Amino acid sequence: MDVDSNPATIRYLPATEPVGRVGIVTNSFESAYYNRLVESASNYLTARGFLVVVQSNLHTPQGELQAFESLANNQCDGLIIHSDTLDDEVLNDVMRQYPNAVLLNRHLPLFPERCVEVDNIQGGEVAARYLTSLGHRHIAMVNGPEKYLESNDRAAGFKRVLKTQGIELVADLPGRFVQDCGERAMEKIHEQHSNVSAVFFHNDVMAFGALNACRRLGIKVPEHISIMGFDGIPMCEYVSPKLTSVQQPMREIGEQAAKIICDLLLSVKPDKRYVGTSYTPVLAERESVSPPMGHSTETVSLTQRESECLTWTANGKTSWEISVILGVSESTATFHLRNAGVKLKASNRAHAVAKALQLGLIEFS
Repeated sequence: MDVDSNPATIRYLPATEPVGRVGIVTNSFESAYYNRLVESASNYLTARGFLVVVQSNLHTPQGELQAFESLANNQCDGLIIHSDTLDDEVLNDVMRQYPNAVLLNRHLPLFPERCVEVDNIQGGEVAARYLTSLGHRHIAMVNGPEKYLESNDRAAGFKRVLKTQGIELVADLPGRFVQDCGERAMEKIHEQHSNVSAVFFHNDVMAFGALNACRRLGIKVPEHISIMGFDGIPMCEYVSPKLTSVQQPMREIGEQAAKIICDLLLSVKPDKRYVGTSYTPVLAERESVSPPMGHSTETVSLTQRESECLTWTANGKTSWEISVILGVSESTATFHLRNAGVKLKASNRAHAVAKALQLGLIEFS
């Protein structure tokens, strides 16, 4: 089999003895987030002749340790570990015990070359900067489980940006990464904090629950309240309205972990410059977030997508033509044009273009 790095050129091995066995420890078999990570890692390893075994860690420290031991006892040559509950000291011991192990979503200074992480602090900052750039000042946050380090990091980054702008959270609610938790949190916010204009959820699944609650309560999203998630799972494109989220490169994360395992097990000499992999989440703008009702300010700040859509409108393009040019859906192009119009207090698209040109926010291309 050819192990060329280009997936399009991979030639799969015939049905013979596997090159080796790799175990993957995951939090859940049901979660779209974890499934995407496992699928991408498994596909990469299988294409290179490895047998892949997946085991759940039961969401507990004891369950994580038992999963590691079980996979090792089942003759796994390497491990890909997703750990949410073990502290760094214990994980350092695990990485020493299993020299062919790669850690997902965590950074250990003693083993940087075997860590593939997401900068969740920056992810929280991305969410806060986006909401405040649209004019939101009355904001709530629904956290993930307190024992999960990524939840703490997302909250820290989000609050840090708000603090620099003199904004305090109206509500800071505990949560779990399940849909009914998002529904209950949205009901509580509606009952107790009617001034909230935007809610940041620590994962998309909770945000889906919030959308359900809003429909039941007669709350229009984003007209009455903006909803924002985290992870960027595929279902964000299929709910209504489409969910704005902070997106993690899940496929790349899984493949990178698998690549490191392959290098370890096949004794490929690592690049001396390689010190691990850290990914920064990016904003995935969709339809569930807009400026708050009645928002007005003398200083107008357009997002990059809003500027691009207005620029193409100034050049005579329709929403459909803009969607083709930018590689987005027509509804997404319309969404950005509507947001720009709200920010500019424009009565129509032509008015929005005129005001944007006057303010120097766009130029004819």
